Amino acid sequence: MSAARNIRRPKRRRDTASVRTVTIGGTIVIILLAVLGWQALRVYNGVPGRDYSTIYVSTPQVGNLLSHDQVRIAGARVGQILKRDVGADGKPRIELQIEPGTDIPSDTKVAVRGAGLLGARYIELIPGTSPEPLDDGATLRGTDASYTFGLPEALDTFDRETRGALGHMVGSLGQGFLGNGERLNDGIHAAATRGKPFGQFARTVLAREGAAQRLIPALDAAVAPLDAKRREIADLTTVGADVMDTFIEHAAGMRETLDVAPDALTDMRSGLNASAPLLASLRGAADQASVTLADAPRGLRSLRRLLRDARTPLRRTSSLLDAAVPAVPGALRITDAADPVLKPAKDLVDDGLVPILRETLPYECDIVNFGTTMRSMTGYTQPGSGVHGPAQAFRLQIIVPLSTDVVGIKDNLGFNKREGVVEPCKYLAKPYPQFIPGSDR
Repeated sequence: MSAARNIRRPKRRRDTASVRTVTIGGTIVIILLAVLGWQALRVYNGVPGRDYSTIYVSTPQVGNLLSHDQVRIAGARVGQILKRDVGADGKPRIELQIEPGTDIPSDTKVAVRGAGLLGARYIELIPGTSPEPLDDGATLRGTDASYTFGLPEALDTFDRETRGALGHMVGSLGQGFLGNGERLNDGIHAAATRGKPFGQFARTVLAREGAAQRLIPALDAAVAPLDAKRREIADLTTVGADVMDTFIEHAAGMRETLDVAPDALTDMRSGLNASAPLLASLRGAADQASVTLADAPRGLRSLRRLLRDARTPLRRTSSLLDAAVPAVPGALRITDAADPVLKPAKDLVDDGLVPILRETLPYECDIVNFGTTMRSMTGYTQPGSGVHGPAQAFRLQIIVPLSTDVVGIKDNLGFNKREGVVEPCKYLAKPYPQFIPGSDR
């Protein structure tokens, strides 16, 4: 019995840990979970340790862009959006995280594109051609054209007022089509046959480089003024409806007017044809006027210079006229006294001198030759020869026989062969040898 009591019983195994151990272990697990959670959140903003670059985008409109939306270049993801706020200029400012090794030229453009029909968006970077890279922390600026509208924006335009106006338009359109089903069917049938021309138009647009890209902006530029004046256009349709009601009300009068219109147009055509010469004359006058007016500025400038330069002469002339005023009465008395003599003098000139000059002027060269010959005759001998000097030589020359052989002079000029009256300046074949026109001899 005593031996049995001395046998030790094994210790009971404890299946539960102490409170301290549990507390320490739980704390470690919680810390590990917190670190893992924090790292998971950090990984969502970028892998720690990677050398990301940061750029900013400032654009007027960003739509539904959210943090961690993609940044793409040519469809490839190159980064993400870290955060968005408002810049100092009042425009949205977006911070982009760019993957390492992404080359972005300094002239890169930015666009906000739609990533689906439900409003998701992403940033698209459109690289330029500059060899200079974009600096880290630089800002890309977008324009109104940088935002691409999608389905949500289209649905946003259909607000309550727009939906009401659209319903009114559809109702009015239905009233307009009421009773015109056959015509509507004809229009649909005609539109169906225009598919081929539309295809040709589309192919022509696509064949020209850049034409399709310019088509939509051109249509937008054409529709923008219409959109700005849509209320006035709506009022115009109302006025047009009133005008058409007036035409319908006076349909009979319109038919009568159209019946007489061909005759009136014929008469109008005749009148226009008759006015064609007048229009041609007016055009010619306009052409001449344009030629004249082309020289008018130069003439006006010359006139201005003339008037400017004439100031001093005009002042001097004014002084001269002022000084001549006292002499005017005496000049008038002289002209009054000479008036009885002027008419006989005029008659003398008209009836006496003018006929003589009219007859003698054609013989001008003969008169000049006569004077030259006369001078030669008077100086035939040496000065002082003879009893009476040159005068005696002149008399001897006159009374010599007609035959020029007596003095040994041949008649080369035809003095002894003239018959009748010779034509003016034809008496001598050439001027007298001693006479040289323009000289003093």
